[in-house]
Amino acid sequence: MSAHLPSPIPPLGPTTGMTPAPKPGRLKPIDPLRVIRQYLAWLVLLLIVGVLLGVGTYVLLNQTMPRYTSVAQLRVQPSASVDSVEISDMQNQVQLDVIETFIQNEIIRLRSEEMLMATLDRTGVRRTQWFQEYGHDLPDARERLEEDHLRVGMIHGSTLINVAVSTRHEEDAAPILSELIDVYLQRIRQEYSLERDLIRDSFSAERDRWANEVEQLQRDLADFLRREDINTLESRFSEANITYQQFAAQRAELAMVLDQLREAYRVRQEQMQQEAFEPTPEQLVEIEQRPGIERLNAELRHYRRERDRLAARFGADHFSIRDLDNQIAATESERDREMDRMIREMEAARVEQSARDLAAVEAQMTAIEQRLREAGTRLTDFNERLTGYQQLEEQLEYATEKRENADELLDAIRRAGTRPDAVPVRRQVAPTTAEQTFPRVEIVVPGVTLLVVGLGVGLIFLREMLDQRVRSPQDVKLVAETELLGLVPDASEDPTGPGRIERVVAEDPTGLMAEAFRQVRTAILMKMDRRGYKTLVIAAAQAEGGASSITHNLAVSLALSGRKVLVVDANLRRPTQHTLIGDRPNDRGLVNYLRGQAALQELVLADVEPNLAVLPTGDTHQAAPELLDNPRFRTLLSEAEREYDLILIDAPPALLATDTQLLAKYVDALALVVRADQDKYGMIDRMIRQLDGQRADVLGLILNGVRPSAGGYLKRSFRDYYRYRSNSNGNGHSNGTPTPRRLSAPDAPEPETTRVP
Repeated sequence: MSAHLPSPIPPLGPTTGMTPAPKPGRLKPIDPLRVIRQYLAWLVLLLIVGVLLGVGTYVLLNQTMPRYTSVAQLRVQPSASVDSVEISDMQNQVQLDVIETFIQNEIIRLRSEEMLMATLDRTGVRRTQWFQEYGHDLPDARERLEEDHLRVGMIHGSTLINVAVSTRHEEDAAPILSELIDVYLQRIRQEYSLERDLIRDSFSAERDRWANEVEQLQRDLADFLRREDINTLESRFSEANITYQQFAAQRAELAMVLDQLREAYRVRQEQMQQEAFEPTPEQLVEIEQRPGIERLNAELRHYRRERDRLAARFGADHFSIRDLDNQIAATESERDREMDRMIREMEAARVEQSARDLAAVEAQMTAIEQRLREAGTRLTDFNERLTGYQQLEEQLEYATEKRENADELLDAIRRAGTRPDAVPVRRQVAPTTAEQTFPRVEIVVPGVTLLVVGLGVGLIFLREMLDQRVRSPQDVKLVAETELLGLVPDASEDPTGPGRIERVVAEDPTGLMAEAFRQVRTAILMKMDRRGYKTLVIAAAQAEGGASSITHNLAVSLALSGRKVLVVDANLRRPTQHTLIGDRPNDRGLVNYLRGQAALQELVLADVEPNLAVLPTGDTHQAAPELLDNPRFRTLLSEAEREYDLILIDAPPALLATDTQLLAKYVDALALVVRADQDKYGMIDRMIRQLDGQRADVLGLILNGVRPSAGGYLKRSFRDYYRYRSNSNGNGHSNGTPTPRRLSAPDAPEPETTRVP
C-alpha cells in the first residue's frame, strides 16, 4: 500500500468512517471492587473516624438525652368477659378479628385524654420529678406524656398489650406506668361491673316474660282438651280415623267386584252379538234334564235299539233300516234345534242377570263413597283440632326452652361476676424496673459508623462516576468503537527502569516499559501488515500526551524486531525527535524537503540505531503548518516507502492544531495516544470525530501513563512481571546478573508470552 496515492484506502476493519459509539453520560459505570481497593486506606480511616464519632455521640446523648423505660403487659381474654356471654343462640366464641378489634379499642382507651388526665391526678405521679417539670400545666403534661413518653401497642401473634413509659429520670418511669395501669384496670372493672348489672336485669326480665308465657300456654292446653273433647293425641287411634279406614277398605273391595262384573257383562254382550255361545258343562247338564230334550233323547234311544234289532234280523240294507235312519236323523235335528234355542234363552238370562248384579254393586259403591267422604270430613276436622293442640304444645316447648336458657344465662352471669378474670383485661406483667433504652451503645456506635462510612463511600463513588478522565483500559470502551492497541504504564511503575519514558526501550529493553511497547508494536504490526499499510501518524489529543515519546519508543522496538523504520517529526510547533536521539542539531529536515531545498537522503539521520532513521523538522521558525498540505509531502512518503518498511510520523496534538487532519489525507493509518488521568471522554470523542472521514484508517488508541489501582489486575500483572524478570536469565534459571540497559544488536521477534493488560 502506498501512502502517496491520492485515492482513499478502503479499511479492512473498524475505521473512523464507522459510526462511533454513543457518548458516555455524566455518570460513568465503575468497578466497585477496583474503587474499594483503590481507596482502601481512606475507607479504613473513615471506619476509624466513624467509630470515634459514634463513641462521642453516645457519650453526648447519654449525658444530655438519656431515656429510661419501664414496661408492663396487659392480657386480653375476651372469652371470659361479659361481652362473650351469649345474648342470642350463638355459642360462646370470639373470632380473631373481633379480638384484634377489641385490643385496638383498648389501646386507644389507654392513650385517651380522660385516662391520661386521671393518671396525672394520682399521688404517685405527682411525686415524680417528671411531673414537677409540667405540674403547673396539666394539658401540656398530658400531651407530652402521650406523644413523647407513652408507647402502647399490640404484640403480634398474641393477645398481649405492651405498655411502656420512658422518662429522663430513672426513678420516674415505673411509678407513672404503674399508676396508669391501675387507673385503666379500675375504670374497666367499673365499666364491666355496671355492664353485668344491666345485662343481669335484662335477662331477669326476659326470664320472667318467658315464665309467664309457659303458664299461659299450659292453661290454654288444658282448656283446649276440655273444649274440643279430644280422647287421644294420636290421629291413627282416633274413632274418625278408624271409621274412615273401614269405609276405605269396603270401597276397595267393592271396586274389585265392580271391575269383575263389568268385565263379565262386557264379554257376554260381545258373545250375544257374535252368537258365539260356548255352553258350559253345567248348562249342558241342565238342558239335558229339561222335559222336551228328555223326550227327544228317549225317542232316539228307542229308534236306535229298534234299528239294531232289525239290522241283526234283516241286514243293514233293509228298507226298514233306512226308515229308522231317517227318523233318527230327523229326531236328532229337532233335538239340536231345541237345545240351541234353550242355550240362547239361558245366555240372554245370564246377560240380564249380569246387568242386574252390576247395577246393584254400583249402587253399593255410591253409598260407600258417600259414607267415606263423610268419614274423611270428620277425620280432617279431628286432625285440624289435633294440629291446633300440637301447635300449642310446640309453643309451650319453645317458651320452656327460652325460660331455661334465661335461667342458665343468669347463672352464667352470676358465675362470671365471681371469677377472677371477670374483666377481659388483666395485668400480665407488672411494671418492670426502669432500664436505659436510649442511647444504646450497640446501636449508636455502629449506626454513626455506618453513616460516616456510607457517606464517605457515597462521595467516593460519586466522585468516581463524575470523573470523566480515562484512567484504565475499561474506560476506553466507553469512548467509541475504537480498539485499544495497548497501554503504556507510568514510568514510576517500573522500579528497575530509568524512571522516564523518553528512551526507555533503548535504555531498558527488558524492562516492563519496553515489554508494554512490544505489545503495542505487535498490535500495530498485525493491523498494518494485514492491510498493507506502511505509513502511520501517531498523535495525542493535547499537549503532554506523550505522542513523541511513544513514537520514538515504538520506532526503536520496531527496529529491534528487524523492521527498517523511518521516523518523521511533523510537529512543526514543538519538534522533539531530534532530542530523543541524542540532542542532534535540528537545522535541516522536513521543512527543507517540503520547500524543495534538499533531497530526502541528505536530510535523514540514518545513524541513530540499527534499522532506525529519523527525519527531524528542521528550522521551523518561519514554517507555517500549511506547509504540510503540500504535494511534496506525498512525494516524500512515496520515496520513503521504497526505502523503509514503516514510516512513523510524530504529529502535534490533534485538538490543539489542525496538522494531524492535514497529515491524515496522505497517510495510511492513525494511532491516537490517550493520556491516562488527563484526557477526558469528550476530548477523545471529539478528536476521533475530527479525524472521521479522512483517508487514514484509525487503528486504535494507545493508553499512556497508566497507574494501576492498589490490588487491581494491572498491579498484580506488573508485580508478576517484576518477579519473573528478577528470577529468570532467559532459560528459567536465576542468575543474579543485572539486566543490561542497552542492546547493541537487534532482537528478533519473540512470542508475546508476558502480557501487560
